[in-house]
Amino acid sequence: MKARMKRITLLGVVLLGGFATLSATRLTALFGPETVATALAERSVFVRNVVAYGSLEAVEATPILVPGQTAQTIAFVISDGTPVEEGDVVVRFDPYEAQRAAADGRDDLATARSKLGRVDAESESGRESNELDESVAREQLARVRDIAPEDEGIFSRNELVEVRIDRAQLEKRAAAATRKLNVSGRLSAATRHLAQIEESRAEMMLRHSNEGLSSLEITAPHAGLVILSRGWQGDLAAVVGASVWPHQKLAEIPDLTRLRARVHVLESDAAGLQTDLKAQVSLQGRMGHAFAASVESVEPIAKPRDRRSPVKYFEVVLGLTETDLDLMRPGGRVRTVIELERTEGALTVPRAAVFEIEGERYVYRELREGFERVPVRVGRHSLARVVIAEGLSAGDRVALRDPGQRPAPQPDVTRGRAGS
Repeated sequence: MKARMKRITLLGVVLLGGFATLSATRLTALFGPETVATALAERSVFVRNVVAYGSLEAVEATPILVPGQTAQTIAFVISDGTPVEEGDVVVRFDPYEAQRAAADGRDDLATARSKLGRVDAESESGRESNELDESVAREQLARVRDIAPEDEGIFSRNELVEVRIDRAQLEKRAAAATRKLNVSGRLSAATRHLAQIEESRAEMMLRHSNEGLSSLEITAPHAGLVILSRGWQGDLAAVVGASVWPHQKLAEIPDLTRLRARVHVLESDAAGLQTDLKAQVSLQGRMGHAFAASVESVEPIAKPRDRRSPVKYFEVVLGLTETDLDLMRPGGRVRTVIELERTEGALTVPRAAVFEIEGERYVYRELREGFERVPVRVGRHSLARVVIAEGLSAGDRVALRDPGQRPAPQPDVTRGRAGS
């Protein structure tokens, strides 16, 4: 009995060793090729597409901008997509800031004009005082020159010296008075110029405030559909209570006869993205309607759409070949399929048929007795298929999983079912 068990154990060891040395091809032969799903390598038209989402916008539109020269606060804004006639109110601003600015402007203007009047009065008073000083100094100098003793035979030397000293002092006093008059005049002119600048500034601020008061409402310049502007995150720029700045774009009235699509393509999917590529644009909610389009422009640098996310997108503008006014509206969401590449007669296999180990790509080609591993060089790939540049021929059949591994057992869906 022990000898028999020993022989059986030895036979088992030999079989396990031989089984371990079998290649994947032989394993497949043992399990049977019918257990491995396969696909055919065939030549066909290889198309690589990318899907992008975005919205419609008008090619041409009349912008609605914030008027005036000061910031405004929105008190009323028309709903997005509302049809309007010429003269209808689109945006109304809160008058408080404009009224306060106008009152401040009037006060500043009154203060500036009062200061200018005071400067003129002080300048005139100073000028008269300096002119009087100069006149007195020159009159004294002239009197000294007229009556000063100069005869050395009559007057003593000390008297003549005193006269000369007095005359020199009066000459210096007259010259100083003249210089003071000139400097005072230039200083008064500069002070008045500064006061005039303050007056002009106050007048400008008051004018801007009055313009703000006169433009508290923005009306539609012509009939059309009002589309409110949105930020780069899709938020509306014009909402009640928001502060807006002069010349900021709040909305637009588009020309509905010409629309285009603006979409965002994920940076990792944008290989080969360029102008003049063909595309199909579908309206979200109306997927049965697709419109032909072509790529008009691609932003050169990918940018994130959300500050909190590092994922980057390329912004792409697509021109539509036709516009259906019954279905299309600016701001409508769209799904776009852009054809990045089309190759006639490319040899392709399903993506599931290509495996990779340590950077080497290969497939399992079906033989009569099993499968063999074949290294391949791949080209472009789409979501479903991979182009095989080298390693296979048309008509070869390849495995869709590793034939050296048994498929995972399927769970028993009947176990635990109610009523079993």
